[in-house]
Amino acid sequence: MAIIYSYPQGTPTLLDNVIGSQIDPTTEENKTVQFTIGSIATLIGSGSGGGSGTVTTISSTIAGNAFDVAITNPTTTPALGFTWAGTASQYVTGQGNLETLTIPFTSLSTVGASGTAASLSNGVLTIPTPVIPNVPFTSLTTTGTSGVSTLNAGVLNIPDYASGAGTVQSVGLSIDESAAISISNSPITNSGTIALSWQGDAAQVVLGSGELGTYFTGTTTATNAQAFTNKTGSNNQWTNDAGYITTGDLPTVNNATITITTGTGLDGSPASFTTNQSSNETIALSLDLTEISLGLGIDSTATGLSLDLSEFTDMTGTMLNTDEFIVLDAGAERRKAAGEIGLSIFDNDIGFVINEPAITTNGSAPSLASGISEQSVRGLIKAQFDVGLLQETVTVTAAQLNSLSTTPVTLIASPGTNKYIKVIEASFYYLVGTTIHTFADDVEAQINSINQFIFQNAISPTFGRTTQVRSLNVIHDGVLAADTRLVLTTDAASSTAGDGTVEVKIMYQVLDTTAF
Repeated sequence: MAIIYSYPQGTPTLLDNVIGSQIDPTTEENKTVQFTIGSIATLIGSGSGGGSGTVTTISSTIAGNAFDVAITNPTTTPALGFTWAGTASQYVTGQGNLETLTIPFTSLSTVGASGTAASLSNGVLTIPTPVIPNVPFTSLTTTGTSGVSTLNAGVLNIPDYASGAGTVQSVGLSIDESAAISISNSPITNSGTIALSWQGDAAQVVLGSGELGTYFTGTTTATNAQAFTNKTGSNNQWTNDAGYITTGDLPTVNNATITITTGTGLDGSPASFTTNQSSNETIALSLDLTEISLGLGIDSTATGLSLDLSEFTDMTGTMLNTDEFIVLDAGAERRKAAGEIGLSIFDNDIGFVINEPAITTNGSAPSLASGISEQSVRGLIKAQFDVGLLQETVTVTAAQLNSLSTTPVTLIASPGTNKYIKVIEASFYYLVGTTIHTFADDVEAQINSINQFIFQNAISPTFGRTTQVRSLNVIHDGVLAADTRLVLTTDAASSTAGDGTVEVKIMYQVLDTTAF
């Protein structure tokens, strides 16, 4: 069969056909048939398939004041609630309004005779006593099957007329909340047949509530909500798929006696038990490794072993490259010959020279050996004589200089918890642009608002007017702040915005109070 996307595409019309499956209502077989797109569209338009939607909002009003209307969750799961607003002493008018029920009289009398109208006076309702007429007969007979009824000497005779045929006016049938049976042709108002039809299929059953349920045919597990009632018979009717042992499969158990004794390295009293006894039996054994003969270098306690290399014979001879060490290789114990161990894996903490000296003189000016860089020599000297000096160079742009009063520029970032920045030396290189910078207040480098050095002050505003390199005086006065950055800032906005840049070079230490 070809893959569907290998077919060419086309524009559908109502007369085009599509392949489908149709269920025969009699045989319930599925047959492959073809439908026109027009017939499918007609079926959908007829409403045979119910749609579904989502309520977005709901409201309700009612005329009059007899009902109170309450709406809950109007935009999610709405519900309408109608409650009576009146009392037992009120009634509802035709307009839906409450009115108070009043009785215009306080007592009732039956003065007067038939024919006199009822009257209401001073809260008394008078209803005349009616006159009951006399019945003109004293007995009833049904003699005869035809003719008119007769009254003779107090006897009323009504013939027993033959029963005539008639037509049922209306007959209906209903089933309370049943989903298993549907009713058609109800009610009948003349003649006809009320039809009942089952709504389920062969895989369903009718529950006691009249609803359809699924016939349980699966495997019962602990999570199945199925209840088994007591029935006669035996469990032989069930498939033994779990392989339970039946009585006939049980082996014969002899009541043999088993005795446990201890040997070297185990302590405990000998004990015995039978294989078919009904009581529990506890056998206590303890480890005693001191009873075991051990080799050289291994010591023992009652429950453990330990390595003691001091028991080995002292090696007084010259060590050869074939002599072996015991090493722990990624958790595994192995042996390694001395000649197989390279010196490069050791830490050269003494500073042995590899191959040739890094610096040679040859009776003249010192020079670096081949392959040795000046940077590596500086690093070696720094490592030997390091006093913790650090250096930072920061470029401050013209835009940053123009906004110093509102946005300070970080020169050295916060060093971290329990660490302090101590400025040792500072200098800067100012490259003037087309427009020079002028400031209305001091331009300062600060830590926690405490000045460390000043680039320019308001009295001598030389900074920003010419291209220059300057060394700055560091102010070593004030309490240092922990974990606080060094920033370049000023208290007043630039009186003239320039376009020059500044490079600041700072030498400093980081003081750590945890390793001071």
